[in-house]
Amino acid sequence: MPEQTAYKPGLDGVIATETKLSYLDVDAEEIVLRGYELIELAENKQYLDLVQLLLQGVLPDDGQRSSLEQELKKEYDLPADFFSLFSKLPKETHPMDALRTGISALAGYEKNLDGRREEEISKTALRLLAKIPNIVANSYHILHDEAVVEPKQELPYSTNFLYMITGKEPTQAEADYFDQSLMVYSEHEMPNSTFAARVIASTNADIYGALTGAVASLKGNLHGGANEAVMHMLLEGETTDGFRHLLYEKLNNKEKIMG
Repeated sequence: MPEQTAYKPGLDGVIATETKLSYLDVDAEEIVLRGYELIELAENKQYLDLVQLLLQGVLPDDGQRSSLEQELKKEYDLPADFFSLFSKLPKETHPMDALRTGISALAGYEKNLDGRREEEISKTALRLLAKIPNIVANSYHILHDEAVVEPKQELPYSTNFLYMITGKEPTQAEADYFDQSLMVYSEHEMPNSTFAARVIASTNADIYGALTGAVASLKGNLHGGANEAVMHMLLEGETTDGFRHLLYEKLNNKEKIMG
């Protein structure tokens, strides 16, 4: 009788792939990216340093970082008629759904959609990295009947991203905090969204489709959406004492506590 393979709920304990990009070390309570501890990177480097590290395998010098930023700035803008897409969505559209829709629609403008060489994929990834802040910020503005905030070429990448979200140029401290936030969210080994993207890409689907699926996964309140769930819980608690009472109530009822 053939040996039965044990059922592994949620692929628990199953090695799905091997990677040099990152390692989530539970015992040491740290995330290691290509040999560098993530928190140390966030404290001493910039987000674009991390982008170069993940894509090319090495940290850039000042000139290489500047060159990368210039490449991104060339791709900040979206196609001329692109924003009309968001004006057709229901006003109640969730920001993550707008992002997912925007990335999927952007595929139609990609001239090299079927390119599968590593160099081609890297260039497409940079185009997406450049354009996604524009989608994130202006899909929200349009859905809330606010004016579109065009990117400013003279601003650094993270500063421009935050500027488009708020509509005002951030202080240096605000830009630095936002840059650090981008870094600590950048790479967490094999979460659900990464797994979803890899499954889609394994069919030889294009990077836009893989990323669209990843964003759909990320929205869930057991993944990236947990941040939003935490905010709802904070609002529900109203005060420090109210929040403490809410936590104990959820613990007594054996409910999930997000975050």
